[in-house]
Amino acid sequence: MDSPFTVRKTKRQRSHALRIVRERLNGKYRFKITGYYVNRKRIRKYFETREAAETFLEAEQIRRENLGKRAAHIDGALAEDALRASDILRPTPYTLLDAARFVAHAHSKLEPHAVRIDDAINAHAAAIERRNRSVTITKLVDEFIENRRAKGKSEIYVRDLTTRLSRFKASMGDRITAEITNADVDHWLQSLNVGPQTQNNFRAVLSAMWTFAVRRGYAAVNVIQLVDKTSVVRDHIPTFSVEQLTGLLAAAPTEYLPVLAIGAFAGLRPEEINKLRWEDLDFHERTIRVNASAAKTRKKRFAEISDNLRAWLEPYAGHIGPVAPPNLQKLRRATMKTAKIEKWYPDVLRHSFASAHYAFHRDPARTAVIMGHRDQNMLLTHYRDVMKPSEAARYWQIVPEPTSNAKIIPLTKAQP
Repeated sequence: MDSPFTVRKTKRQRSHALRIVRERLNGKYRFKITGYYVNRKRIRKYFETREAAETFLEAEQIRRENLGKRAAHIDGALAEDALRASDILRPTPYTLLDAARFVAHAHSKLEPHAVRIDDAINAHAAAIERRNRSVTITKLVDEFIENRRAKGKSEIYVRDLTTRLSRFKASMGDRITAEITNADVDHWLQSLNVGPQTQNNFRAVLSAMWTFAVRRGYAAVNVIQLVDKTSVVRDHIPTFSVEQLTGLLAAAPTEYLPVLAIGAFAGLRPEEINKLRWEDLDFHERTIRVNASAAKTRKKRFAEISDNLRAWLEPYAGHIGPVAPPNLQKLRRATMKTAKIEKWYPDVLRHSFASAHYAFHRDPARTAVIMGHRDQNMLLTHYRDVMKPSEAARYWQIVPEPTSNAKIIPLTKAQP
């Protein structure tokens, strides 16, 4: 049976007379009906006996006569509609019968969903147009990263985007953006074999890129918003204990010591310390200027120079140029080896600072501002009750011995 969507030529069908023809095949006779057409296609009908052929022929002639009688008594309005419909269909490859079958079939499919035929057609046409406008994931990733760079986003942010999206591009680079579903993305995230928070970080990057894709007309909706976040259980935020930090500072070479001290007692991000210059430190005002070009949020802020941090940095007063030496990784590994620290967690100095500062002051707004957070939510989510107040008090007592950086002695009173 023909599909309701089959396109047929609009050439008028000639009237074909039905008749019986006897044929011989392999020494036996059979009877064929000629002039028999169904939906403008010639159908060969064969019968073993003439009686069977004549019975079929008689039934077909009766059917044709009945159809002719119905046509002879057709309602005038229906005839007028048929003529108008035929005129409408003339520029198309469809016949009036084709159109009727198409509408009936489409109605039966869409009625259970309460969708109109014209709405379904418009939606499908829009999807086709959107796909034609869309781009591959490879092109989307490249455009998005270049756009973020052109918008003045920090190199830290752009580098993170590039690292994460390169993995997505490697898996789905040839796929069309408009055809990616939330199930595709969810399956890909599960395949990363990373921790819950890292998985959510990938999701956040993809969501930002899909928002960009929607604005460019490459996708209809942000499908990433339909992907559930992974539950993250935060039993432990890695921080250095007072003893561990004491050992690191005691083991640190002279050129590496300021990096450790500023990270631990001012809470700057590693990338911010890498771009910090001695000219940004004001020992009189006791502030450290974090320039907008170095900050992750692209906003200038001032960190505090606590009493113990000032004690660590005073020997460097008057220095100019970069604070961080060029061989940071090598110096850090050597310091860890001497201090017998086996693992260095990302942002561990900053985590240590935030935990100690909040536990000591119990002022989340102040700590959030110093750290450069947009609000207190991140601070209260990650650092609440990470460090005991008594441990925090000891943390701010870590100072160098006056004559040497090799030993550390506690103050008699905490003065952060």
